[in-house]
Amino acid sequence: MERLMTPIPHPCGLDFMRLAPDLSGYGQIAGDVAIAGTPETPARRLVRLHRRDTGAWVADTLSAEDGQYRFALIDPALEYYVVAFDGLAAVYNAEIADRVIPVSAAPAPPANTGRYWRIHITATNGGTASIQEIELRATPGGADLTTPATPVTASSQYSGNQAVAAVDNLFDSNVRAWVASSANLPQWLTFDLGTAVTVAEVAIAARNHPSGPVSAPRDFTIQYSRDGDTWSTAASYSGVGAWQPGTDISVGKRFAVVPE
Repeated sequence: MERLMTPIPHPCGLDFMRLAPDLSGYGQIAGDVAIAGTPETPARRLVRLHRRDTGAWVADTLSAEDGQYRFALIDPALEYYVVAFDGLAAVYNAEIADRVIPVSAAPAPPANTGRYWRIHITATNGGTASIQEIELRATPGGADLTTPATPVTASSQYSGNQAVAAVDNLFDSNVRAWVASSANLPQWLTFDLGTAVTVAEVAIAARNHPSGPVSAPRDFTIQYSRDGDTWSTAASYSGVGAWQPGTDISVGKRFAVVPE
């Protein structure tokens, strides 16, 4: 009787691996094969990887002399099953490890890098939260990473003052500003940049209206996310005042994005 250990992360050198031609993921599955007994005896076996949803073959490898094996370049979003057998010898039955989930081997992305960015407002200077324009920049003073086509969502928005107005590059009317639908806090704006980017600076212009300086953010965080669900804080600001009505981005304020 053989035992196929449930795969765990473990790097090992292998002298054979055959992969399906379309593999390009960054997941890994590793484990070991052993013959049951006291003590167990490591076994050198053919180990085969299959997708669990379709049963399709993914890769073959040989376990090493110490029984260890590893599959790389596989999709970390899928489940798999692993089969080990002794080939033509046919002394032992094949053993299966099911519902195997790969371990991600992707390098950790740098700080302040995400597809989604958010301005999370916890206090204003007295009014209902509003912003005329926001620019996200890869370098201080650099080009705006947003465009009028950038998808923008908000915690709430007043009719006629929707979230997308924060990236339309229009300053001639206070209607072209985002305004929350109520004075409740917190409020937030989220920007989908389409791909993971690093942001070094955020520029904000208050609403171009007499009430704009009062409704501009006072306490807020700049956050980023790789999936739109889990957020990390890139920078925090509090007590921000002395805003001017946002007739242009140049009269707004610039905020450095420094990892906390």
